[in-house]
Amino acid sequence: MLGVGDVLVLDILSSHKVRGVLDPLYDKGVVVVFLVVYLLVFNPVEFGWSKILVYLRKVGARTLGALYSAVSEVLVTITNAGVEGWIKHCGYGL
Repeated sequence: MLGVGDVLVLDILSSHKVRGVLDPLYDKGVVVVFLVVYLLVFNPVEFGWSKILVYLRKVGARTLGALYSAVSEVLVTITNAGVEGWIKHCGYGL
């Protein structure tokens, strides 16, 4: 759960900018930062998706149940330190 002082980094997907969508986060004190124009090499979110996709290909999940299990398994391997590394690699400060 996100709360006061947490930072949420979003790309510029239009649904992220719909009026009122982020209000519940702002009300909780979450800081929302939008990335600049979408470039894969400057988007830390892509590093996360890449890690997830590599794992899914590795385990070869071919059923919905196997996919759910595989996603659960890979998500716990994404650490705060890893995310911070992706953000810094893309040139953003924390």
